[in-house]
Amino acid sequence: MHRPFWWIPLVAVALVMAPLAGFFVAPASSVAAGPAAPVAVADDELVLLTSTGQVRIDDLHTEPGITQVVWNSGSEVGWQRVAAGDFNGDGDDEIVVTSGGRIKIYDPVVQSGSVQSVLDFTLGGGRSFRLIITGDFDGDGRDEIATTHTESGTNIQEAVKVFDGGTNGTNWTVAYEESFAAPWEDISAGDVNHDGKDDLALVRQPGKVLKVYNGGTWTNLFQNGYSKPWLTVAVGNLDSAYAGDELAMTRTDVLDILNSVILFRWTGSTMDNLVANANYKYYPNFGSVALGDLNGDGDQEVVLLRDPVADKTSVLMINPAGATMRAFQQTIGYGATAWKLVRAGDFDADGRDEIVLLRGTGYRVYNDPQANDLYTDVAGNFYVSATTANVPTMAVANVDGPGQTLGPSLALSTTQLSFDLEFGEPSPTQTINITNAGAAATIAWQAQIIEGAAWLRLDKTSGSTPSTLGVSVDTTAVAPGTHTGRIRIAATSGGVANSPQDVTVNLSLQGVSMAVSPALLSFTVEYGASSPEQTLTIASAGGGSQFGWQATTLQGASWIRLSATSGTTPSTVKVTVDSTAAGPGTHSGAIRIDALDAQVAQPTQYVTVELTVPDPGFLVTPNQVFILQRVGGPAVTKDIEIFRAGATIDWVATAVPTLSMGAVADGIASDRVQASAAGVSIDGIDVNPPAWLVFTPDHGQTPSTMTVSVNTDVPGTYHAVILVVAVDPDTPHRVYSVDVTALVVAEFNYLPFVPRE
Repeated sequence: MHRPFWWIPLVAVALVMAPLAGFFVAPASSVAAGPAAPVAVADDELVLLTSTGQVRIDDLHTEPGITQVVWNSGSEVGWQRVAAGDFNGDGDDEIVVTSGGRIKIYDPVVQSGSVQSVLDFTLGGGRSFRLIITGDFDGDGRDEIATTHTESGTNIQEAVKVFDGGTNGTNWTVAYEESFAAPWEDISAGDVNHDGKDDLALVRQPGKVLKVYNGGTWTNLFQNGYSKPWLTVAVGNLDSAYAGDELAMTRTDVLDILNSVILFRWTGSTMDNLVANANYKYYPNFGSVALGDLNGDGDQEVVLLRDPVADKTSVLMINPAGATMRAFQQTIGYGATAWKLVRAGDFDADGRDEIVLLRGTGYRVYNDPQANDLYTDVAGNFYVSATTANVPTMAVANVDGPGQTLGPSLALSTTQLSFDLEFGEPSPTQTINITNAGAAATIAWQAQIIEGAAWLRLDKTSGSTPSTLGVSVDTTAVAPGTHTGRIRIAATSGGVANSPQDVTVNLSLQGVSMAVSPALLSFTVEYGASSPEQTLTIASAGGGSQFGWQATTLQGASWIRLSATSGTTPSTVKVTVDSTAAGPGTHSGAIRIDALDAQVAQPTQYVTVELTVPDPGFLVTPNQVFILQRVGGPAVTKDIEIFRAGATIDWVATAVPTLSMGAVADGIASDRVQASAAGVSIDGIDVNPPAWLVFTPDHGQTPSTMTVSVNTDVPGTYHAVILVVAVDPDTPHRVYSVDVTALVVAEFNYLPFVPRE
């Protein structure tokens, strides 16, 4: 496959007008000037298969004003082979992948006015694709796809099948197919006979065969068996003095006695060695080969990769013709750490190809091999062959042609700021440059603090590109410690790429602050019951210094109780509440804690105290009374307290013999009790107390004290129940009963006191 005809002049323009500062490094931009119109460049992208078989494009370099290619095949995974070619003639490459018997095309970037290439086809009969390459075999300016796949039949193991996508890469037919008795080891495409059409070269180990199809006619351009088995083949222009392409091949079973690398050129009737008396005796053999113009002299160099088995050369470059280039060879691993595949491409559009190596744990790009050995490693999990071989699990492709020009694109000089300060120290101002990285235009923007508004400070909240945003912090507005804030910068109009963007601000603040916890104390206490204790902790945070403190109850002083109102850190304060003083209901109080040292951060803090006292309703106590009365003796009395928390209400009382209490209880349960100043009745029938029981008063207002006594001269045991009823029917716990037991005796009999021995 050849680059589009416009590639060379565009690269020349890129080199003259926008020289690169370095691979993977974007040119510095000045805030003082607006963006220049983007320069169209044709750089390559890297096409990978992840370990799940997802297709992924890595765009390793993007010119200012050009959209970076960000694309993957999403949920479509399981792909095993990948290649690229321009199937619809729109000036950029599409991606073709295979898995088992399925072949599919992805067109990540469709050029304006072109038709998206489409192919999704599955072989029948359990056949599987093995190898894949693309090339313009018919010379129509659009690439075709050449594949090998498993085949069955008498003396048949594999077939070559070539697909042609027609005018727009959408109407796919089989342009050629042929079956073979043995599988091919590797395939490549290029214009071997210099007729303007790519030819297809294949090598295999059985029969040691090299076969080259004439791409224009699909006839045999060349076929021959050799003495040693072939491993790889790559077709490209190794000598710019010759217009056609040459073959770079590797073979095995030669040890270090014969050349394991062979460079062939088609001379019209046979294949001749490109380099006379070449000394390419490398052992172990190289299993993967790629061609690339590493020094920008117009012809390609040969890059070889192997698993050296020991700590020997893994990568080697051969420069058979053209300008002299420094030696390039690398010793970079073997066995478990061996690299599996090599490819070359011009990722930064500088007119010189870079070298990329792949293995399961990542890939490595040698950024400028003609000048140095520097490289960039990218970690990941990728699908590769088990051994170092030319199995196509990675491809180099120009998927966006001259690049897709950005519209307005918001660019920030940084998306992270850090401050390391002392509490109370004045903050420096850090600057964010805000520019338009896209087409020449002015972008209006606004800035908003999303997190950390209490301590983050901005010198402005809006502006237009190019401009700066100053960011500082208030070191007294937050306690010492580590804090994270976030600023969101967004274009104020639509159609702006990379908007909004967030800037993370990290603040590390040193010093001592007061830490009071918890900030909320919540109590639920029955009216009159004892309060549980809760603990308030007052401590130094962010440093070891102690300081004094003072506590003041701002609200709820009548019912909040503190075990201490001053002290020195660290301290604990026991907090209780008085439910009787507060009364029924929901109450909220506040405690203020003040540090007595002016250098302490957050010197004043507040604690909220919440108290819920359930309404006890109408209360009568006690609920049992026992009277021991001697006939003719002074009257024995007992008191019953009657009250209503937080209110004054009317009440009346009566009594019934204990034996009648069952009917009375039924009346109470069914809410048939009526109470008035005249007394108590159930279903309209007055309830009268027994004659022996005296209680006074029998009605009144809360709070009241009822006195109970016995009025009888007949000895015996007496039982009755006093009913005390709130007159208001809406009063909670409206009816109370008090059990009264009286023992009336003629005389008191005492047992003699006998001291213990």
